[in-house]
Amino acid sequence: MKCFTTVVYADPSFSRIFTVELLYGSLSLDDKNQILISDDLAKTFYGRTDVGWVNHSHKWSSGKTREYVVGGVFKKFPGNSSFRFPFVD
Repeated sequence: MKCFTTVVYADPSFSRIFTVELLYGSLSLDDKNQILISDDLAKTFYGRTDVGWVNHSHKWSSGKTREYVVGGVFKKFPGNSSFRFPFVD
């Protein structure tokens, strides 16, 4: 399994300040247990990006194991972007 070390902890206003293309779910970060994941990460973990599993709990470890709820899937940022992270908490 591919290991990701880049986790971005963002203010709930993140998706209102920056352009984030939503594919499924919601861009809300108001719930601290909810995360947004990129389409690439969704494909890596689940083999698809569709909304069938959004809002289900998943355990990931980012230093310590924690249960997250996937609230939305966003389109991976373009190569010329300075944003290169697979999920936002």
